[in-house]
Amino acid sequence: MPRLPLLITALSALTFATTASAEVRFGLQGARSSDFGTPFLSGGAHVSFTDTLPWTLLGSRTARTTLEANVTGGPLGPNLLVDHALLWPQASGLYYGAGFGSGVALPGAELAQNVPYPMVVLLTPGALVNVHGVVGVTFSGVSTEALVRWRPVSDGVTAGVRVSFPLK
Repeated sequence: MPRLPLLITALSALTFATTASAEVRFGLQGARSSDFGTPFLSGGAHVSFTDTLPWTLLGSRTARTTLEANVTGGPLGPNLLVDHALLWPQASGLYYGAGFGSGVALPGAELAQNVPYPMVVLLTPGALVNVHGVVGVTFSGVSTEALVRWRPVSDGVTAGVRVSFPLK
């Protein structure tokens, strides 16, 4: 049972890889929670798939799906997150974006010490629901971005940075 959400998450992220024009990137991220209880640090690795949409949505034709694996000191980590965002490219490699996402806590999460793991899989997607904004710049193929994520149910506002490199 715990593998099913991971499989669904991985398959949704890989859907962008099926198109020839998708840009695939790998990178590292770090964040700090600044709300709801004791602040904590988190970090991990991510893979993202960025592609051009065949239509315009809210003035953007660029969409990105990111699969994140995080190690964290918070009650919901380690975790696996999937974020979807619209990006608005600007001049000189600058871009900004907005999106939403969710995820699932993995075995070893602090929450799993008090709640049986199958229940953790059912409860954590709601706790990890988020909306987020990004501002980034790409220079010589390397993207660096600032990310602000709001999780209204769990840890409030999280600020972080991502650095990613092209794979495809």
